[in-house]
Amino acid sequence: MTLHCANIDPEVEYVRSIIHFEPTELHGFMEPLYSLNILQPFQELNNYRIGLLGQEKKEFEEILLRMHERFDRKDPIGYNRFRLAFVDLLHLIYEYCQKPLKDRGELPSQKAMTVQSIISYLENNYTEDIHLEQLQEHLHMSKFYLSKLFKEVTGITIFDFLYRRRINQAKILFLMQKKLTVTEVCFQVGFKHVAHFSRVFKKQTSVTPEQYKKSKHIV
Repeated sequence: MTLHCANIDPEVEYVRSIIHFEPTELHGFMEPLYSLNILQPFQELNNYRIGLLGQEKKEFEEILLRMHERFDRKDPIGYNRFRLAFVDLLHLIYEYCQKPLKDRGELPSQKAMTVQSIISYLENNYTEDIHLEQLQEHLHMSKFYLSKLFKEVTGITIFDFLYRRRINQAKILFLMQKKLTVTEVCFQVGFKHVAHFSRVFKKQTSVTPEQYKKSKHIV
């Protein structure tokens, strides 16, 4: 539930890895470990970022590399080892978050809480036809104030966030439900027109939805 917007220095090499996952997909790997709720940081720490340096950063990046290599194998063993590496990553995140989980006494600012409320609303309703008037009614604050505050805190607009969320979900659907057409995915993630969906998708990914499907061998 934390919005990440990186400020990139064009003079410095930069790699960004984004992982979207459905917790239910991991149950088979986590059943023996239910006594340890490794999803607790995601469930309880809103607006929290982990800063890594030195050996911690190296360990985190090594797991990401293993995940990448195993996913690229494109075979059942490789995919299961990819998921095991991801469960290892979740354990590492859980370990890093033990102190902040214990020190949750510090309350976020009112601005941060309001933006989190906006994000929560968008997460719960991103497949619907959303208008600023709905946020205004839901949060009992002026839509103009909410728009200005969201941009001030996050660096992007409310609809930029909404479209990113929809496109991220579209990419997941293309990967997980391979029989869905571009039109079906378009409507499922909340777009009303395929042409608009395609424009936004290409703007965010540099390829059309059809090209994305082909690149993932899922046409």
